[in-house]
Amino acid sequence: MPINLISGPGIAPPEPSVPLLEHDTLAAMLTYRYYLRIAQRRFDQLDRLSRLVPKNSWQLARANAAYGSAAIKLDRQEILLARLVQRLGYVPRIDPDRFH
Repeated sequence: MPINLISGPGIAPPEPSVPLLEHDTLAAMLTYRYYLRIAQRRFDQLDRLSRLVPKNSWQLARANAAYGSAAIKLDRQEILLARLVQRLGYVPRIDPDRFH
């Protein structure tokens, strides 16, 4: 799956056999996983820096802001995903090799 560093995983158009709402839900699931990995990396970096640098360090402030931004994206994606799953009525299975 191609990754766009700005917006997340690249999602191909749906196959004719996959309903559009299911495709959008699968895309939202993959995007959520991507944002989760980013947020975890930023949290880990913040944790490392908080043990190494003084509390008033600009590096710590930047790491904190980066984690906060990642957490907001993750939260928004989670809300979107929950709405899509509710509308779809089930949680679709992801087969990354056959999704596109």
